[in-house]
Amino acid sequence: MGKITPWLASVAPEKENRFREGNKRKGNFQKKPKLKKWEKEDHIIEEKVARYNETFDADVPFAGYPLSPQTQRGLRRYLPEECTPTPIQQQTIMLALQGNDILAAAKTGSGKTLGFLIPLLEILWSNRWTQIDGVGGLVLSPTRELSMQIYDVLRKIGLKHDFSAGLVTGGKSVEEEAKVISKTNIIIATPGRLCQHLDQTHGFTLDNLKAFVIDEADRMLDMGFQAQVDQIISFLPSIRQTMLFSATLGTQTSKLSRLSLKDPKYVNVNSGSKSATPKNLNQTYCIVNQEDKLNFLFSFMKNVAIKGTTKTVVFFATLMHAKEVFFKMTPGVPLMRLHGKMGQHQRMATYDEFCKKDRALLLATDLVARGMDFPNVDWVVQLDCPESVDEYIHRAGRTARSDQAGNSVLVLNPSEKKMIKELRNRKPPVNVTEWIYNKEMIVDISPKLQSLAAEREEIKGYGSRAFTAYCKSVHMAKNKKLFKLDELDLDRIASSLGLAKTPRLRFLKTQKSSTLEEKKEEVKEEKNALDSEDSDHDDNNDDMFDKKAVEVDEEQLANLPEKKVKEGLSKRQKRRLQSKLLRGEVEGSVKKIDQSDEEKEDSEEDEVDFNPNDAHSRLREADVEDRVAEKAMKRRKKLEAKEKSRKQAKLDVLNEKG
Repeated sequence: MGKITPWLASVAPEKENRFREGNKRKGNFQKKPKLKKWEKEDHIIEEKVARYNETFDADVPFAGYPLSPQTQRGLRRYLPEECTPTPIQQQTIMLALQGNDILAAAKTGSGKTLGFLIPLLEILWSNRWTQIDGVGGLVLSPTRELSMQIYDVLRKIGLKHDFSAGLVTGGKSVEEEAKVISKTNIIIATPGRLCQHLDQTHGFTLDNLKAFVIDEADRMLDMGFQAQVDQIISFLPSIRQTMLFSATLGTQTSKLSRLSLKDPKYVNVNSGSKSATPKNLNQTYCIVNQEDKLNFLFSFMKNVAIKGTTKTVVFFATLMHAKEVFFKMTPGVPLMRLHGKMGQHQRMATYDEFCKKDRALLLATDLVARGMDFPNVDWVVQLDCPESVDEYIHRAGRTARSDQAGNSVLVLNPSEKKMIKELRNRKPPVNVTEWIYNKEMIVDISPKLQSLAAEREEIKGYGSRAFTAYCKSVHMAKNKKLFKLDELDLDRIASSLGLAKTPRLRFLKTQKSSTLEEKKEEVKEEKNALDSEDSDHDDNNDDMFDKKAVEVDEEQLANLPEKKVKEGLSKRQKRRLQSKLLRGEVEGSVKKIDQSDEEKEDSEEDEVDFNPNDAHSRLREADVEDRVAEKAMKRRKKLEAKEKSRKQAKLDVLNEKG
């Protein structure tokens, strides 16, 4: 083999020198120094923050806003291209990026969620927030479902950010949440569970919090979370940014804003609107007797909800009314129910299932009336009257969201007609028109319910609980001018639920019986007679408010049972006891003081000896005997069941061998 020649040796001398000289030239083969990733991030932050004071027209899409590249990429995945912000988003995003506290109100379905989630992400991004910095953003919402909904939106638009987010609500293990809550950058929580962690979780603080958001503030206060919200605010640092969002702004929300906001910017998209509800929402009402409302709903389902890809949400007043009776009628459309007493996993499974279906009907209480976003809901039926105009707005807002069309029908009984006036007198008004429905198409389902109740005791129990729950909701309603239980035909309502007899409403104050009234009259007459006999005063002093002196009969007091009188009573106590004796309120021999000796002897002969202690002992003995007998019966039934199962097991073994 020949000698291996180096590469440079094979190059011509003139080229070799030229190559070596060119290698020494300045700037040749030298790259510009690369900026580090954090330096690039700093340049981008400076550029975006410098544009925070700009104003944007309504037709400018999200891509034209000074948002971080990560948020822009998340929005492109979540929203259609060239999507423009809604009015509430357009006004709140830039105000929040400028560092202002915000008190905002907008109609349901107007996009309030993005109105506070986008600024929340941008505030942490511009402060270069990391996991070791702890909790930087906190969002409070009144219900678990709304919290889950906000959390899902946050995960989609914040997918490209490095922040950690957590959902802190009831129905989950507190211990598992406590392990990671201190390392979470953004928390979506309900007030009750967050207060629990603030009190119990070691090392969990909100001292570094940058942004605090309360969604559906008025609903949160209506649900009784005022004390929990005040407690949470006491844990927050004084230097922070706070945003309150709601569909309506009431007096309670104003009180909360004074406690938590500093020089806030007010954003009210509803102020210039001619209506308090979305413009694409067709709102109607109809007058139906309370006993005919289930017939109306069943007929609505057969004629409207069952057609095509129609999704309907029906609001009932109470859990029992929404829960039981209607599920036995099989109307031909998938039925679901959602209420506050369902477990967390069951509620979320129902929510997901209803969102995925093209045609379904959801029976719900006011739990879902606030903030929950059900896609493509065509109809909202308010079968029971809402307690207020604001509640109506939130219910109706489950449809016609994001500029889509929707229909709402409010079903009122004749005693609730005043709600129409309240809706129209609101500022801005709620424009509802009467729906004249064809009464000939109404199907009477009460005979079928009655037959089901007669066949199965379970159905009868459902109807009874539904009746009691509805009557109690009307009785406990705050608006007494609108809800009047005495104007309802309770017998017909009970019959419409399949009940042959109207259940007793134990929560009502029982009327005083005629026997009590007669007894009071007798006592009054007796007292007046005694007063006239014992009166030693002048006629001028005989006033109805004068107390009459009662002479104490020591012998009569001594004849009372031991539990009725004790030794050492004062004179005043003895007089009171003597008065009770005369009125018949205390058991014992009642004898008038002015009786003659013959009458005293007759009364002593007529008296029957009665010893209360003996009676109590006999009752106790009977009670013990009953308990022993009941235990023996239970033991016998248990043994019989065991013997039966043992014989069945033997038969099964023999059959397998055979």
